[in-house]
Amino acid sequence: MLIERPEYMERLKSFKDQDLIKVVTGLRRSGKSTLFELFIRYLKTIGVEDDQIIKINFDDPMYNFETAKELYNYLLEWAPEGKKAYVFLDEVQMVPEFQKAVNGLRIRENFDVYITGSNAYLLSGELATLLSGRYIEIHMLPLSFKEYLMGLYPEVGDIEVLKRKVNLRAVFDDYMNYGGLPQTINYYAQNDGVMVPEATEIREYIENIFSTIVYKDIMMRRKVGDKDLLERIIKFILDNIGQPLSTKRITDVLNGNQRKVSYHTVENYIAALEECFLIYRVDRYDVRGRELLSTGYKYFVVDSGLRSYLLGRGMDEDSGQLLENVVYLELMRRRNQVRVGKYDNLEVDFVADNRDSVAYYQVSKDVSGAETFEREVKPLQGIDDNYPKYLLTLDGGASGDLKGVMHENVVEWLLG
Repeated sequence: MLIERPEYMERLKSFKDQDLIKVVTGLRRSGKSTLFELFIRYLKTIGVEDDQIIKINFDDPMYNFETAKELYNYLLEWAPEGKKAYVFLDEVQMVPEFQKAVNGLRIRENFDVYITGSNAYLLSGELATLLSGRYIEIHMLPLSFKEYLMGLYPEVGDIEVLKRKVNLRAVFDDYMNYGGLPQTINYYAQNDGVMVPEATEIREYIENIFSTIVYKDIMMRRKVGDKDLLERIIKFILDNIGQPLSTKRITDVLNGNQRKVSYHTVENYIAALEECFLIYRVDRYDVRGRELLSTGYKYFVVDSGLRSYLLGRGMDEDSGQLLENVVYLELMRRRNQVRVGKYDNLEVDFVADNRDSVAYYQVSKDVSGAETFEREVKPLQGIDDNYPKYLLTLDGGASGDLKGVMHENVVEWLLG
């Protein structure tokens, strides 16, 4: 089953036939190949013929190009004469110096080129230099809660009907525990009209993905040899999502556990985790001074299911951290530049800038207690500008004197 990804599809459609390489990046198995399949289906509905389309997945051993020139010549020979050629190259970074082939195709008028990669290296170095701004990056994340819900109940086809049909809180808890990697939808079974996760199968699937990421994207590409140390680092970071971290602190903790490791090694391992899109570093921002701060940055994980698998715990134990993580990812999906906020001596969970406007977000599981409510809303109320300010919680609904802060249920906000 192909799950619709409407936001990403609209972006691809808007750049179709433009003199730009369309670069789709994201974690392995986050849906990049499926997005290509959906877009190819769309092309066929508007009259593009089969002989105008080629899709190559370089994870398939059938395609073994030893040089960029081999790939380039292969595509030139394939291209239909007198027609537009639509080229889809999946995991193209596996071809040595692929940048040269991609750029060579771009400068030919009859080619429209789309590529994917599971590594930030794809857009570093030579590719960026060769293309000189002639590419557009579409960064893909696992399923949003709305996409996940629609994927579980595709026969309904209407989000408003689904809100009335299912227990949203129960579905949301499953989403937080098992994550939004698209293939996990295949491991749900219907029970009296309700989709129920098959936990063992989902865990095994996530384990396989994590092993592939560690081996192919980190150990092989970055020449990382110490798997045990790598897993210690990732588990420590995932155990502290939403908390201020630094490479020095992580190094000190590892050394305090009778494990001698250098700052430089830890720094390299963290860079590898970021490079394969397993974690995201979020910088700290001084709201009053309007400047980035050099300390206090935080990390978030690309998918809550990966975190639950690695740490062995989920929504019941860590709902606050997981809520903050899912809000961060949703702000990213909505194409915001996201930072952690500091206002005087108070902390704001997120400052989201979409170029047209700024919004502030505070995230909490439950603010039913007066003291908790005051603590969470105070940083937002202190910011003296007119940008929107949101308090997102699982209990939802306005209460008390909010002074311009909008209090919303996080599940409803995710479906908005």
